[in-house]
Amino acid sequence: LRCTRSNIGLDQIKRSIKGSTSLESVDKVFTYLIYQIRHNPASRRLITSWWNIDDLDEMELEPCWHSTQWLVKEGKLHLIVTARSSDLFLGWPFNVFQYYVLQRMVAQVTNYDLGTMTCNIGDIHVYDRHLDVIARQTDSPQFAAPTLWINPNIKELSDFTINDFKLIDYQHGLTLKAEVAI
Repeated sequence: LRCTRSNIGLDQIKRSIKGSTSLESVDKVFTYLIYQIRHNPASRRLITSWWNIDDLDEMELEPCWHSTQWLVKEGKLHLIVTARSSDLFLGWPFNVFQYYVLQRMVAQVTNYDLGTMTCNIGDIHVYDRHLDVIARQTDSPQFAAPTLWINPNIKELSDFTINDFKLIDYQHGLTLKAEVAI
């Protein structure tokens, strides 16, 4: 998964884990998670969190989507994601897809079928300044959803590269621009 500063992603996550700026900390979280899913799938403690109180004052924006809980039930890997806030137009589509891809990756490397994803959102909203762009989007032609192909030969989370993902039959409509609210 590759995030940029503009979408308040990996850089923020790196700083949020025990104040560390190293990718090693992110790797540790996911290495631990994968190990626990493989060896203790009935655990109710399969949790990740990007919320670190010590770093909040230094962040441009606190993590909106800040924690996950992973549950293995009847051979399926389910995901619960918790967010304090979500911009329905810009944030929601990105974050839902981001966590869907992550869930698929984790399910694949732990050998479970894909389960449900549940999102608990404290506040979901639309900004007034986005209403015109949203109207243009809803009036534009709609396309069938593409298929996400993920290389089935990858067995470890750290082995994924950008070349292991393909969107098949992707079509796009208008280019729409809107300012991210921070």
